[in-house]
Amino acid sequence: MRLSPAYKGKSLFHLEPWMLHEMGKDVLLLDLDNTLDPHDVPLPSPGRKEWAERMKGEGILLLLLSNNRGKRVRKYAEALGIPFLAGTGKPFPWKARRFLKERGIALSRCLLCGDQVLTDLWGAKALGVPALLLEPLSRREAVWTRINRVLEKRARRRIMEDTGIPVLEETWARSES
Repeated sequence: MRLSPAYKGKSLFHLEPWMLHEMGKDVLLLDLDNTLDPHDVPLPSPGRKEWAERMKGEGILLLLLSNNRGKRVRKYAEALGIPFLAGTGKPFPWKARRFLKERGIALSRCLLCGDQVLTDLWGAKALGVPALLLEPLSRREAVWTRINRVLEKRARRRIMEDTGIPVLEETWARSES
């Protein structure tokens, strides 16, 4: 199975509400570790809450989908004021699909944003939603993530070199005229 994201980019925080509206999306499914913050950061770093508030203020629903279990995911999501699903089991889609169905959210409204090929990108494909593959925020990672990085290295390189995949920062660059 060839994995390709709908978009690739450097940072989630380059994503603006108007870009999502142009994509026809109003729901962001967000990975936590190295997408929103490094894996060892327990609460949102400066600027995260403001970004989330701006998104929500423009009608974007933010949902945190993390493979992590426990208190960290809950505390992080609560600090942002967004719903969450811990222990998602990405790349497997069952828990995420049930989570969205319980909330009446159509998959056609969603864009999954994450930094890993084997969990986030593969999970988006299995769920049936487009993905935005991002560069990891930090080199500090959990052991399992480091193993995944070795396994996904070739696929990530292919994706990043593929000129047919739109780059977020270039696709929506606005001229200042």
